[in-house]
Amino acid sequence: MRLREAMDNNTDTVEFDRSTAEAASLMREGRTKCIVVTKQQEIIGTISSYDLAVGCLVEGHRPWECLVFRHMAFPAVTARPELDLSDGITLMKSKDIDHLPVVDDGRLLGVVSFSSIASLFAPRQTGLPASSSA
Repeated sequence: MRLREAMDNNTDTVEFDRSTAEAASLMREGRTKCIVVTKQQEIIGTISSYDLAVGCLVEGHRPWECLVFRHMAFPAVTARPELDLSDGITLMKSKDIDHLPVVDDGRLLGVVSFSSIASLFAPRQTGLPASSSA
């Protein structure tokens, strides 16, 4: 299995000099826990909901005044879509990262996360189980 099969295509980017409030808003709108940080369209890092909570909020920063580059993971660790999934997992573990941007010719294709990997192996939920009334 390759990274392209495990990546989430629903991926947003945010410029490094934008507010952390904007980054959080993008995460909420995209229902994602991480977005890729760019500088003039070049991928330079990632910022996750954890980075925002532990870095920005716990330190007492104002999210609308605090900039993304202060709390992002830098430098960006990226991988190509044809990389074997097991090699991608090894890379993520060795770099201690939870989100791995997948890039081809400098273009962001998606992000692999441990959550997206787990969803490949977990049974799909089609809805809530029927409840029985006594």
